[in-house]
Amino acid sequence: MGKRKVILLVLGTLIGGAWLGLFAQGTEEEISPELKIKIEALIKKLGDDDWQTREKAQKELEEIGASAEPSLKKALQTSDPEIVHRVHQILEAIVSNKYRTELQKLSNKIAFIGEEDGAIWLMNADGANLKRLTNPPANPVTSFVWSPDGQKIACVMVEQGSPEIWVLDADGQNQRKLTENTHFISWSPDSKKITFDSTQISIVDIDGKNQLDLSQGTAPVWSPNGLKIAFIGNDDQVYIMDINGENQTRLTNMQHGGNIPVPNLFWSPDSKKILLQLMVLQPRNYEIYIMDADGRNQINLTNHPANDSCPDWSPDSKRIAFRSARDGNYEIYVIDVETKSLTRLTNNKGTDTDPCWSPDGKHIAFISDREKEGQFQIYMMDPAGKCQVQLTQNGGSRPAWQPRAKTPEVK
Repeated sequence: MGKRKVILLVLGTLIGGAWLGLFAQGTEEEISPELKIKIEALIKKLGDDDWQTREKAQKELEEIGASAEPSLKKALQTSDPEIVHRVHQILEAIVSNKYRTELQKLSNKIAFIGEEDGAIWLMNADGANLKRLTNPPANPVTSFVWSPDGQKIACVMVEQGSPEIWVLDADGQNQRKLTENTHFISWSPDSKKITFDSTQISIVDIDGKNQLDLSQGTAPVWSPNGLKIAFIGNDDQVYIMDINGENQTRLTNMQHGGNIPVPNLFWSPDSKKILLQLMVLQPRNYEIYIMDADGRNQINLTNHPANDSCPDWSPDSKRIAFRSARDGNYEIYVIDVETKSLTRLTNNKGTDTDPCWSPDGKHIAFISDREKEGQFQIYMMDPAGKCQVQLTQNGGSRPAWQPRAKTPEVK
């Protein structure tokens, strides 16, 4: 047996169990005898000496799809490593196509920042109907946030070197500037106001009126229940306050020279907990901490020497998706907040990062440069990491799901 066939046989042995398990719960479709004969003939052609014949047969079997699964699974038992290898690829393609079909049913859009132009782009959950919302490259976007009602987007746009808050409709219309020299933005739960930091923390109506200055500090985040704003004070401690700036309460007591909060705070969707990312100085790495909304029960959730960052709460407040370098390069993990049970979702030589849960908790968008180093594309997977499909071709970063799909289809 040639060296190439040995390699293919080993590969099939390593991943065969995973794919068989993935399909074990599926039901076999009833197919006509004619189609079954055709499928069997195509499977035999997967081992043909002519590579064009093999490629054509593989493509046809992928197009046949689920009806070919029973015969394909049986073909995994063949002794021909070329057939086994191609059958695995076909089964993977069938799973991906099924998953794409599920994504096509979702009405929620995904916004992201273009890798090449720094603009905000919008697409369907399956990557279709791509539309640019802002005008690059003169005014690149550094960050953006959906309004909770899914009708608008607030973003930090750089104009002539100065970061400014702009608000636009979900279809890109009615773009208007609210403030200047701003870095962090967060919506009120009713989508009528925005809190931001400039020379101090403030709130303002989305039409730019009724600005109210609240406190010194940075990185303000409105609680989902609308009652509090969390922020980082000038002393690098975490605080909460009422939305009018009163009743400021310090939640942390970190010693300088120990831990430094990265200016990103995240309320859990049920408003019961606050997540903060810390840069630990000894040893120097990033950790993810959570605490109760009153500052009690502060826990190092990740607690690992490698960097853990880019967290995102699941909609039910029970799990957190994040990236970690604990296995040699950045991969995406999910951790259970109560049990601290850890699940690795991705596993490849590239960098996987920026996980973002769908509003129903059934999908996670993320970015990866697994196909070409340094060129990040947006991908989608289920919360178990079994189905991973690429959505973009021209790059993207910071994918964010539309909270509720009320806007018209992108034309």
